[in-house]
Amino acid sequence: MSTPAPCPATDAEGDPLRHADHPSPDVGSTEPVPDRRRFFRSLAVGGAAVAAGAVAGPLVTDAMASAQTTSTASIPPTIPAADVRLVNFAISLELALSQIYVDISNTGKLSGDPLNYARSWVSHHSDHATALTTVAADQATSTANAKLLARLGPLVNAATTAEQLYRIAFDMESSMAATHQQLMGTLANWQGAATVATLEPVEAQHAVVWGQILDLPTNQWMPAFQSASGAYDLATYGTA
Repeated sequence: MSTPAPCPATDAEGDPLRHADHPSPDVGSTEPVPDRRRFFRSLAVGGAAVAAGAVAGPLVTDAMASAQTTSTASIPPTIPAADVRLVNFAISLELALSQIYVDISNTGKLSGDPLNYARSWVSHHSDHATALTTVAADQATSTANAKLLARLGPLVNAATTAEQLYRIAFDMESSMAATHQQLMGTLANWQGAATVATLEPVEAQHAVVWGQILDLPTNQWMPAFQSASGAYDLATYGTA
């Protein structure tokens, strides 16, 4: 009569405890060796910007975005005119993305989680605009970027499938993350740069979710580094 094989020991999270020198469960040391799932969980806990978004994916919540978008400008900032233009540019883009998500939600082509994301991110982008408005204070714009709306609005209206809408959302969130990355290097006022720095990871996380829904190659939604490539161009979309 054979003796039943013992069940492998597991850690508190339900993962097999692995011998430090072997990739598979083994007799001996019960020290856990991180596998890919544990590695990505660690990134999420550690708060890595884009990688954390890749893990969080559909778990991006209003509470997290709210924490990310709290303005660091606790005192009325005095910013140079060049910064006012850049901050207003960012505000106008955020308001435009908020409107585009309203339009996407109203197409009737989305359902389930994708529809919930689109509806939730209407307020995310509106909150981002509010955070930036704190920086520009009484010089802040309250108008959505008409040029971006003129470009994206017809694409939303012409979309015949949910997948086409996912792609529009992925592209605009990727461009918005790149725009914030670029602004962090061009804003002179620390309050403006600090506020933008809290927004960029959230935009990147939005892009991650759409990229996963589209089943795009991982390197398209989880790059090694966030770059300014694909950013919305001030010369093209800049406000007066």
